[in-house]
Amino acid sequence: MAITGIDAVTFGVTDIKTALRFCSDWGLVRQNAQTLAAASLPRGSALFHCADGSAVQLVPAKSGTLPAAIESGSTVRQVIWGVQSRRDLQALASNLGRDRDVAFDSDGTLHSVDDIGLGIGFRVSQRKKLKAAPSQFNTPGCAVRIDARVPRYLRAVPQEISHIVFGVKDIRPIERFYRQRLGFLLSDRYIGRSVFLRATPAGNHHHLFIMNTADQIGRAHV
Repeated sequence: MAITGIDAVTFGVTDIKTALRFCSDWGLVRQNAQTLAAASLPRGSALFHCADGSAVQLVPAKSGTLPAAIESGSTVRQVIWGVQSRRDLQALASNLGRDRDVAFDSDGTLHSVDDIGLGIGFRVSQRKKLKAAPSQFNTPGCAVRIDARVPRYLRAVPQEISHIVFGVKDIRPIERFYRQRLGFLLSDRYIGRSVFLRATPAGNHHHLFIMNTADQIGRAHV
């Protein structure tokens, strides 16, 4: 099951106007009505993309189309993970279908829940590879930027959804689910406190950070 990273995150939000302003100020690119309709999001929703095509979906929290919430208020309702092929989707459906409901929607995305009840989805990845220029900075014995200012940007341009953070009461069952059922790999650990997991053997340091905290469940970071 070749999971490649985060393709989309869906938030159920109680104040859509404020959420829209936050995402726009952040530098995410809002998609037009045609793209929104193609994503099959309910009325009142909004869709934003990072530079690589990974998506942030804002849906009114009261919408009946959303997976169940794992906490009150505005929060993440579903994480959609990219995979390499349709064969991977079938393997995931067989794996997860052993002990929980799984369903494919009309565009071929597989939906289920993880072991804290958070909505999870899987689709053939829609992200594109980026070729960002490496940052130029000086280190001891290696001066690569001399008499040159760092680039100045008028606003941020988020490149990708690199990882997401789950705050849970007990990291052990959720770590076990993502490692044993989905094949995530261990990157790092704060013993007794948190764990960093990645979906791929190489690439990002982590795609998922799980920490012991009762009041931070489902918070997402891009």
